[in-house]
Amino acid sequence: MFVCSNDLSGSGVAGPSEAKGAWLKTFDLATGALKASFQLKEPKSLCNDIAIGGDGTAYVTDSFAPYIYSLKPGGTALDVWATDPLLAPAKDGVGLDGIAVGSDGHLYVTTFIPAKLFKIAVKDGKAGEITELKPSRPLDHADAMRAFGGDFLLVEGAGRLDKVTVTGDEAKVDVIKDGLAEPVSVTQVGNTGWIAEGKLSYLIGPNKGKDPGPFAITPVPK
Repeated sequence: MFVCSNDLSGSGVAGPSEAKGAWLKTFDLATGALKASFQLKEPKSLCNDIAIGGDGTAYVTDSFAPYIYSLKPGGTALDVWATDPLLAPAKDGVGLDGIAVGSDGHLYVTTFIPAKLFKIAVKDGKAGEITELKPSRPLDHADAMRAFGGDFLLVEGAGRLDKVTVTGDEAKVDVIKDGLAEPVSVTQVGNTGWIAEGKLSYLIGPNKGKDPGPFAITPVPK
């Protein structure tokens, strides 16, 4: 199992003193034991989301730097798999976020603020051309993305779960469910999408210090 771990002390979120920087960590699912830790290379990095390729390679997005990292099975360190100015965070924005491997074998990523979609061509395991996709409507805080058959499930932090159909450089966005409480991720189990509502504004945003109320994992039949 792969997990992102980040030092958020700069945002006023306390954490263990040894957990400085941004890390990709692997755990044994049977025992819960930590197997290995891999640090992202930039001093200001945020390990955000992870996708696993067909060969077992893990791909990781960095929200504070224009890097997508890769870790091959048995690897001992993260490699910068793709980087481009298109993927750089805007001033006062948040960059790379969701990531998914499409049914076509190419990699797809989102940026959070401003919200954008990109396709990264994959050839022989290497990153190729990066194309910004044109959504059928403006996106709002594009977050997690997961492959769903030949399409994608996309979470918008503004409160929506979408289905995204990519044709060429066009992305048709259809809302599956609206009105979610600051959703951050989605996992498909059978014909149901399970959506985690993160309420991040209560941790590092304008509602910090207020009671966020109960957190929900919401099932949405597809």
